[in-house]
Amino acid sequence: MKKGERVDSARLIFTIFVISLAVLSFILIKPFIVSILLSLIFSYIFYPVYRWLLSKIKNKNVAAFIVTVIVFAIIAVPIILFVNNFIREISSSYLSVQDFLIKNSVGEGCSSDRGMACRIYSSLSSIMQNQPFRQSFMQMFSEVTSFFAKSAAAFVLSLPGIAFQLFIVFFTLFFLLRDNALISESIWRLFMIKESHKKVIISKFNNTLYAVIYGNVIVAIIQGLIATAGFYLLGVKSALLWGFLTTVAALIPFIGPPAVWFPLSLVQIIKGYGSGDKSIFMNGVFILLYGFFIISTIDNILKPKIISDRAKIHPLIILFGTIGGIAFFGLAGIILGPVILALFFTCLEIYRIEYSGVNKETN
Repeated sequence: MKKGERVDSARLIFTIFVISLAVLSFILIKPFIVSILLSLIFSYIFYPVYRWLLSKIKNKNVAAFIVTVIVFAIIAVPIILFVNNFIREISSSYLSVQDFLIKNSVGEGCSSDRGMACRIYSSLSSIMQNQPFRQSFMQMFSEVTSFFAKSAAAFVLSLPGIAFQLFIVFFTLFFLLRDNALISESIWRLFMIKESHKKVIISKFNNTLYAVIYGNVIVAIIQGLIATAGFYLLGVKSALLWGFLTTVAALIPFIGPPAVWFPLSLVQIIKGYGSGDKSIFMNGVFILLYGFFIISTIDNILKPKIISDRAKIHPLIILFGTIGGIAFFGLAGIILGPVILALFFTCLEIYRIEYSGVNKETN
């Protein structure tokens, strides 16, 4: 065997060995993929805080630890409180629907007024009193209740696993903050990207993450918080539940918060009109006005100010990223899905830049 052939054989064997190790490494870290990705996103968001703190403390370990504790307080503590209140809200909603079914009617009223809202109200009442429809509705309600009961049980059983995944997130976050420069330099050396393209790549990645995280996720959370506060002040039952649904709807293009506040206001208006209760009717009107002028308008005010002239992500990327992210990653997919999909298209653009650069140099 010639020397060149021996070198090629050794290179092939080493390549196969590296690929095998890469596959095994992926299998090892697969259970922690979501946690690692979340820690990467959190490190991106809070790295400026770490950098500022490091300039004051001059100790990487202490600065990274303090920022990690801050992130835990900002993210984990509200989630724990939210889950507790959210379960209570769902239980309250369940009892309300059950009470509605037992009473066998939508309410009193509409004896003299024959307006459009009253006709809708009376139609709903007569439909709910129809026995075949009522039985079908009761069966569907029972199945939905059973689904939520099983989901709640599964969630309780998964709490130790969730706690462990959170530990992985914050443990990884600490090292990503502390060793950010070392990790970044290792990645650049691994991909062997030319210095001339490095700034372009960093700019594209930063703009993409900024647009997805701040332009969509943060704005959606703000809309959800504003909706929750408004619903609570207007006396809406399960305000936290409706606020959470508003946040989720705000993350989905072409749907948005109106998918929550409009039906909610419509039900209140019809219910108040039919029962003759002016306070319920006016609450419905106020929810409609609050949703239109406050909740949905916030999006148009904040997004241009936050994103400005930075990367604008196409709504389809957000749509499919959010839906696919939730299906693949669970609730964390609300953030991870759009980020991954947007970064994929950014990588294609980066590849085009790199490839065109290689062609120019070759020619």
